[in-house]
Amino acid sequence: MSLGFFETEQIIDSSKCQKQKLPVYNAINCIDNLLKEIVKANHKFYKSSQDFYSMSFKKKNNKRYIVIEVGQYKSSNALDYIGAIKINNAIFLCRGDITLDTIFRRIDHSFINVCLKKSSNPASFDFGTEPSLRGQYQECLGIDISLEVYTKAALPGYKMEERNQYKEMEK
Repeated sequence: MSLGFFETEQIIDSSKCQKQKLPVYNAINCIDNLLKEIVKANHKFYKSSQDFYSMSFKKKNNKRYIVIEVGQYKSSNALDYIGAIKINNAIFLCRGDITLDTIFRRIDHSFINVCLKKSSNPASFDFGTEPSLRGQYQECLGIDISLEVYTKAALPGYKMEERNQYKEMEK
């Protein structure tokens, strides 16, 4: 292993996958804290040798959108990842606009090698899955973030508050 490289220990035939060398990023503290809580709450459900967290990020005007879900190296719904964030033994593979925003910072000379195999059913999504967290993420002062997290475990210290817009309109 070269200095500045992380290697994933994926259990997959490397001849049948798409190999990628992705730059490693850090997130600002308020996002980093969220990612740490996701890993901490879900460590018993996911194996870092088989699973990763897929983080999609979009920035439009002053609003940011983050969707986090679990992916598998041997059956990935997406292959268009452009970076990675390493939290303890877990890896968040990142796609979207992370290079365009200051909430993510690239670590110079650090890369991670991943090997992903395309899912045979890339459009598959369990529409019965409820998010473990969804709403406006308000831990980053002055940054407007819409967040959805799809993992098995709820995140201690975070809660979802459903708003009934019809009741609010009646007031």
